[in-house]
Amino acid sequence: ELGLLRVELVDLGRARVDGRLELGDFPMQCIYLLFRLLGRRRDWGDSASSKNSDDPHPVYTATCILWRIAMRMINKALLAASVPALAVAAPSHAQVGGGQMNGVVQPVCQVDDLFASISFPSMTAGTSISDNVRLRCNDADGAEITMISSEGGLESDDQEDLEIEYRAELSSPAISGGSLVLDLPFVQGDNDTSVTGTAPGSIALASGVAATLDVTLKETAVWAGGYSDTLTVQLTAS
Repeated sequence: ELGLLRVELVDLGRARVDGRLELGDFPMQCIYLLFRLLGRRRDWGDSASSKNSDDPHPVYTATCILWRIAMRMINKALLAASVPALAVAAPSHAQVGGGQMNGVVQPVCQVDDLFASISFPSMTAGTSISDNVRLRCNDADGAEITMISSEGGLESDDQEDLEIEYRAELSSPAISGGSLVLDLPFVQGDNDTSVTGTAPGSIALASGVAATLDVTLKETAVWAGGYSDTLTVQLTAS
């Protein structure tokens, strides 16, 4: 029988040795083998029962039943104990927090270094003056550039609305088209004459771009005395 060793569980009591042992049935199979080694089970029952090796002994059957009951109780106890342990071991959800940060860049849109006062060397047609200025605007959409003549020309100090017309040109790579021109017509008394152009937003314009202002007289003054006008270059964020 040791050479056969075949075990197969049948109805909680009937067994046959097969070499494949389940961990939960191992003690039960050991008891069964012990019964068979000690007297081949003949001392445990009558001759009829001993002739049929497949009939389990009542002691073995009772042992199997008690073992199964004990194993089921242990399994239930272990399962019940594992539930709170899993609950304790479960990781908690992380709490996420955030704080807002912000900052502000102050807007700058201006013309720097434009002359405060400048004089023509003579009041004859073709005479010109020039000045270097700087255009700066940090608006991402760029800026509008406007030149305004308050009197519509160089106005006589002695005769109101007597004007000497001129042409003013502001040149810079920052200006669309490369330049902005204010060409005053031969009209007397046309105050606040203006022209407007654009400068697209760029890193260069935000940092400051050089520009040149050239003003040229279109006619010659005849009458003695002073002549003056205020020319404004204005930069406005788009």
